[in-house]
Amino acid sequence: RPFIINLFDHLAFIKKINIGTEDMVVYENFNFKPLIYITNMMDNVYEKIPYKAVNYQYINPTEYLIEIKNISKPIYLNFNNSYAKDWVLDLGDRHYLPNKDHLQTDMQFNAFYINPIEITKNYDKKLYTQNTDGSINLKLRLYYTPQDLVNIGVYISLAILISVFTYLFIDLLKVKDFALKQLKFKRKRHK
Repeated sequence: RPFIINLFDHLAFIKKINIGTEDMVVYENFNFKPLIYITNMMDNVYEKIPYKAVNYQYINPTEYLIEIKNISKPIYLNFNNSYAKDWVLDLGDRHYLPNKDHLQTDMQFNAFYINPIEITKNYDKKLYTQNTDGSINLKLRLYYTPQDLVNIGVYISLAILISVFTYLFIDLLKVKDFALKQLKFKRKRHK
């Protein structure tokens, strides 16, 4: 416990606060950053790096739509979610940034290196908007690719469920038809 408290006391981004407890120590993170933001250099815990929040739309826990405007020099798109190599940055139409540009920060988060020169050189113009000053605008999709397997499993499960209900419905109609024929046959015999 003393080792951890000493370590936390020396971290620049948190500050110990007194909440009136003796056995519990509480720290406040006064350098809180948004879930998704951009920096000019790789973010880390050892220095205060200026950042800019970006417009993003939460679709679900595995997908975010992001809009970044006026990129004229390389930037890092930071995503404060535990690092996983399966997060990809889609420029559009499933054109992903290369895996080498997906980095792990020292905080164990995701960072994507975005170089506008590389994008304009290697990708179709329909994937970005070129501004008159030479900068570009991007509409990106941050996506966790294992979700594709989950989606396939859902579609297969739905197809099987529909097939089972269709079979049961058809079988029910056959049983009903058979029962009606039996009833008609019995009525004819009793007359």
